[in-house]
Amino acid sequence: MLPDPDTETWLRDALESAPMAMLVLDPEGRIAFANAAAEACLGYAPRELVGLDVECLLNASDRTVHRSHRARFTREPKQRMMGGGRVFRGVRKDGDELALEIGLSPLPSTNAHYVLACMQDVTMRERLEVALRASEARYRSVVDNIPDGFYMTDSDGRIKRVNAAYCSMSGYSADELLCMSVDALLGVPPARDHARRLAQILHRGRYRFQTQHRSKNARVWPAEITINAIPALNEYFVIIRDLTQLKALQAEQQAAEAVIRDWAFRDPLTTLPNRRLLADRLERTIAASARGGEFAAVLYVDMDRFKQLNDQSGHAAGDQFLCQVARRLAGAVRDQDTVARVGGDEFVVMILGLSVDRDAAMRKLRTFADKLAARLLDPYELDDGTVHRSTASIGATLFGARSEAGDILRTADEAMYRVKSQGGGGVCIVGDRDTQQAA
Repeated sequence: MLPDPDTETWLRDALESAPMAMLVLDPEGRIAFANAAAEACLGYAPRELVGLDVECLLNASDRTVHRSHRARFTREPKQRMMGGGRVFRGVRKDGDELALEIGLSPLPSTNAHYVLACMQDVTMRERLEVALRASEARYRSVVDNIPDGFYMTDSDGRIKRVNAAYCSMSGYSADELLCMSVDALLGVPPARDHARRLAQILHRGRYRFQTQHRSKNARVWPAEITINAIPALNEYFVIIRDLTQLKALQAEQQAAEAVIRDWAFRDPLTTLPNRRLLADRLERTIAASARGGEFAAVLYVDMDRFKQLNDQSGHAAGDQFLCQVARRLAGAVRDQDTVARVGGDEFVVMILGLSVDRDAAMRKLRTFADKLAARLLDPYELDDGTVHRSTASIGATLFGARSEAGDILRTADEAMYRVKSQGGGGVCIVGDRDTQQAA
């Protein structure tokens, strides 16, 4: 029975309308009233609950604790408003256990020591909390053990959580990082469009880019950043991958590719361009002549009596001689010109930008060819202490916009053989009647 018949009607109506189980307990803890919602929660019809001790609804291990809690709440006036919800192990009528959150409060409009017990099945909530704690533990375990760096920031860039990997990368301790902003870790000034980037991150949900980070010891290192935005929490999850080793590997690969390209386009003995690279540069020069109208020239150089040197002193001496010839030829031209080795003792020199006037270009070519022939006459000192002397047979030709690469090389080659057939040691410039000579 409820304690005061005058209040029974309105109180009963209020308790019956409640969405959770509501029990009225007398001072001894017996149930005086149960609403309809109690059946859905506990499995008992309200009439079955009336007269039972409330502790009968609990697991035996929790009964004493709840009895003590209820008794203290009933006896001590100061505790009357302190009956906050606590979770106990409840038992339904069918024997199933449930997590039962019980809150105690004074019964309204009565001076008797009657207590209102509000009960709620929180089994699912507890399961979700357990699952959430397990999920968070797994998340923390993954985050703390991944090789990549990780930190979590708010929208202002303040670091709220960081893993051990990023501490190792940055050289800062976790306590130091938790007092810092992301901007302090960047190796480059923050982008001026920081607000726009944040808007893009929020719009896309994820953003990846490369930047640089600065360690505590001031070392700047390349990093790949992946940002995941959590708009509901106003937080950003950031994965940082140190690209130092990757960049070093890429540099090694690029260097190896450059070596391979050199093997493909350069003579392995002299490191001069080979015939393939010469052909490419010749085509480019013809195209440049078409645009600018300037004449260029090709000189075919053959070193006389090279076979005699090889036969008498060996191939090592011959290689030394060819390397010295290559250095003399390379030293005689400008950076924009080309010296190539196209055969055993045959070289091609291509000089650019002589003149837009053919006669002026011819005069410059004649002067250059004569100086080159004289330069190649100087003695060659070999490693075995011997001195080798040699002359050069040089054939040359001018070319311009309408020339064909194959015809240019063929013409210069034929001019060189013209000198060779006359005993070598001279210059023959096709189209210049004054320059066929013997040295």
